[in-house]
Amino acid sequence: MTTVSSTVPVLRREPWRERLFSLLEPPRRIRPTKAGWLFTALSAAIAVAAMNTGNNILFIFLGIQFGLVAASGLWSETVLRGLSASAPSPGWVDAGRPAAIRYELRVKSRRWPAFVLQVLPDIQPVTDGPRTLRLLWRENRWWTPLERRQSGIRIVRSPWIRRIPPAGTAQAHVEVNFARRGLYRIQHLEIATLFPFGLIQKRKRIECGVEIVVAPEPVPASELGSVLSASSDTEQTGLRVDPSGEFDGLRPFSPGDSPRMIAWKLTARTGALTVRLHRETLAPRVYVRMEPLRGGPADRPDPSEQQRTDRQARIARTLVETLRAGGHDVFLQDAPPVHEGLSAGEARMLATWDGNELPCAGTPEKTFVVTRQGHVIRAG
Repeated sequence: MTTVSSTVPVLRREPWRERLFSLLEPPRRIRPTKAGWLFTALSAAIAVAAMNTGNNILFIFLGIQFGLVAASGLWSETVLRGLSASAPSPGWVDAGRPAAIRYELRVKSRRWPAFVLQVLPDIQPVTDGPRTLRLLWRENRWWTPLERRQSGIRIVRSPWIRRIPPAGTAQAHVEVNFARRGLYRIQHLEIATLFPFGLIQKRKRIECGVEIVVAPEPVPASELGSVLSASSDTEQTGLRVDPSGEFDGLRPFSPGDSPRMIAWKLTARTGALTVRLHRETLAPRVYVRMEPLRGGPADRPDPSEQQRTDRQARIARTLVETLRAGGHDVFLQDAPPVHEGLSAGEARMLATWDGNELPCAGTPEKTFVVTRQGHVIRAG
């Protein structure tokens, strides 16, 4: 006996506020260009000049201008109606630096190509609170250009695509600069076109919903030089080596190496410090912790606490990457470590950290604590 199980998707009913704003939202966003405003002023001047004059030539010119406007609207609508857009998840990006958000445009029609296209992402911070009427109004107002109304998010560059063949695709990217760390979501992708005359820019909105993790911007590594400098205690700063392990070569001495790894005979013969490499060479387990906010994230009497939290996240990221570049096995709180750089889980943790206490599992050999004042304290 064969049992067939099927899953029925549960449709989530949108709140009445969002349904209302979706009904009031215009299907297209139209904005005249500089040439469009000049063309409009010229048409108005001809209309005033032709009023009560019976001058057929002026009426002919006015009819031609109105015909161009109608043709521009029809052709641009033909271009936008047969377009679809999608954007893959960019993973995590850095705050304070231009990030490339890739997208793909596809022409559905097998007969007509698409011309003069540009894509602008509508990016909003991810919030767990209720979506108020004011928030919905700010997200859906169409008279303010999209690239001017995103607080803390700046569209650096969005290239124009000249032509996409029928049933073809085009891939490009938009450079976006995020001023602050956190979680963001691409609510919509707005496809704009200037086809055919460049008088009016018409835009079409497509739902997206892709999440972007913005990691904190690293601080200059020179600020951590005193903390990461080599110490006389070789068990805290150097690598642990098993002298009975298999010999794997030689390399020049670097600050932080254990004296037990130095090949003294070769050093005495050449005059340059040289260390032995073994396959069983192990990096010390280093834990990086962040001092939590007293009283919890909900109790923040001073707005500067948010700046201190951002500063801690920046220092923690720089500390993790610098230690890993030096060959250490670094654990950021309880996140699983990687060999180099910053993992996706750690980037998400640093992007969403709001000052709460994070678990720190295991028994570290050495711990670095990033304090609320922005200092790094070595413990253990």
